Amino acid sequence: MSAFKTLSAFALAAAAALALPSFVSADPLFSDPGESGSKYTVIQESLSNDSSAAFNVDYGALGIPEATHHIPGSAAQRGIQLIANKNDSTGNITGINVLLGATPETFTGTHTLQFDVWMNAPSGAVSTTEGFLGGTGRTTATDAIIRNFRTGRGNGAWFYLAGDNGNNTDDFRMLDNGTSKVVFADTDAASAGKFNAAFKDTLVTGGANDADNEWVQVSVVQDGSTASVYLNGVLFGTAASTNTSGYAWFGYEDFFASVGSSTLYGIFDNVTVVQGDAVNAPEPTSLAALGVCGLLFGRRRRRA
Repeated sequence: MSAFKTLSAFALAAAAALALPSFVSADPLFSDPGESGSKYTVIQESLSNDSSAAFNVDYGALGIPEATHHIPGSAAQRGIQLIANKNDSTGNITGINVLLGATPETFTGTHTLQFDVWMNAPSGAVSTTEGFLGGTGRTTATDAIIRNFRTGRGNGAWFYLAGDNGNNTDDFRMLDNGTSKVVFADTDAASAGKFNAAFKDTLVTGGANDADNEWVQVSVVQDGSTASVYLNGVLFGTAASTNTSGYAWFGYEDFFASVGSSTLYGIFDNVTVVQGDAVNAPEPTSLAALGVCGLLFGRRRRRA
């Protein structure tokens, strides 16, 4: 093979390495694919008992495709299923939180919470406005944090998103210790582009794209006194964070007192916390690929 063809082959391989979906940096602070509940602390809304968390769920059997990202060595299509307001016939505003660590772990310094989430809401389902949430810098491990109790319980930097954009002016909200810092809906002209850039389609016609029925990569970057939320790589909000360290967590909730269909739930997979800003810093594999490219091009110039 000529030097040029060899160079081209290595350059293509390096480019392919850059294009591969990478979710976990080297030596993550926390990494779990949701195949066991032993690494988590589950907190249910104390005012009701109709939410549930199930681990090692075969979501492929539910008709859901493999998550976009993958923790090396984990089983395919296995994850955590969170259900809110479905275990009885009484409608409740309720939710459930999952904190990382059997005893919640405290994460310090600049770090990034990441997970994949699928909000299931089949076409034709009723009362579809449910949502997922999560955050960093939390220092409490009692009572679930949910939208409707955000002021009294909202500890740390956290956010929530309505899966079907059905919360009127409140589809996305980012908070600091219960105080709203960023809030908007898909109907806001200035914000609709975020939804359309992050998500593929819409469950309810007439609005911007929503998060239901597709995999969404969530990244919450805690950088000192600032937190940022990215959904599928799109920056949805940056705000001040009073707590600079604490627990990392995610959750699922029903915003309204309507039982809805049993086909409404959230699937979570590939939960990690990595040191540093995992969104804006290149992955180690990417740096290695760039180094290979540079070395090969250097050799090509010397031979020329």
